[in-house]
Parts: sequence; structure tokens; C-alpha cells
Amino acid sequence: MHVSVPRVGLFASFALACSLAILATPQAMAMSGSPARMQSEMRKLWEDHLTYSRNYVISGLAGIKDTGLVAARLMENQSAIGQTLRGAYGSQVGDRFASLLKNHILIAFDIVDAAHGGDVNGITAGQNQWHTNAEEIADLLSSLNPRWKRPMILSTLYRHLDHMAAQIAARMAQNWAADIDAYDQDHDEMLAFADLLATGISHP
Repeated sequence: MHVSVPRVGLFASFALACSLAILATPQAMAMSGSPARMQSEMRKLWEDHLTYSRNYVISGLAGIKDTGLVAARLMENQSAIGQTLRGAYGSQVGDRFASLLKNHILIAFDIVDAAHGGDVNGITAGQNQWHTNAEEIADLLSSLNPRWKRPMILSTLYRHLDHMAAQIAARMAQNWAADIDAYDQDHDEMLAFADLLATGISHP
């Protein structure tokens, strides 16, 4: 059983949270210094991506009032990740990467909203959009650096989407063990992905 949250109310809360976030100091990190520092900073950004994505799933499905604030923090994280490519590949590439990552999150919002309302067709449509977005991200990254092989990038992103979908499904079914297992698997794989991105920035 779930408590329905009106879509308009959810996104109004998100919009308000975004306006408040503008007043805060951005958390974007400058990817400079040694490769080891780049790896550490990239891992921190993707840790935040995983953490706040999970927080959004939990809050969105449960209809908790912090959903809008979590959404704003999550979108801020996508901007920060996108900007990591600026130094090595230019501002246009950084902006494009950030835009694709934000789309990834906006689709996640739709999927959580659909799951919350029991809209199976909405979930399926969102997952299809997720996969198209993953292909666009893989296309961008693979065009920038031979270390970023498209099949490898795409398979990693697909697994990330599968793990996110598994968390949503497990929480809806109150299968807490499966939920935790899906997060743990996603965590390990996406930190490896962060390392791959850091290596490509160190060696453009």
C-alpha cells in the first residue's frame, strides 16, 4: 500500500527547493591536481549521485516532505559532475554532459512518481527513456576519449539503471533485503565508473 502524492505538488516542491539551492554555495569541485586527487574527487561526486538518488527513491515513494529538497540537491550534483569535463574537454562538452545527467535524473523522478501512483505504463515508458538517455551519454563519452569504449560505458549505465529499478521495485514490495543488495551492487559498479572517468580526464 502506498500514499499518493499529487504530481503537481511534488514538482512545485522541487521548484521551490531549486530556487533555494541557487542561494547556496555550489558544491562543484575543480578537477585539478594529481590523478589520485581527481579520482578521489570524482568518487565523492558519484557517491553523492548514488546517495541522493537513493534518498529520492525513499522519500518519493513514501511521500516524505523532504522530496523537493532532495531533488534539488540531486540536480546540483549532476551540474557538478558535468563540469568535471570542462578542464579537459571544454565548457560545451561539460554543459552537454551535465544536461544529459540532469535528464537521467528527471526521468528517474517520473519513474518514481509513476511507481508511487501504481502507473505500470508510466514506469515502462520511463525505463525506455532511461535507456535512450544512457545511449546518448555513451555516445558523448566514447567520442571524447578512446579509453571510454562505448560498449563498456553503455553496459555500465544499463546495469546502473537496472539496479535503480530494482531498488524501486524492492521498496514498493517492502523487500528490504533486495533493496539493500541492489544498492550495494550499484555502489561498487558506479565507483569503478567514477575511476574510469577520472582516468579519462587525467589522460584526455
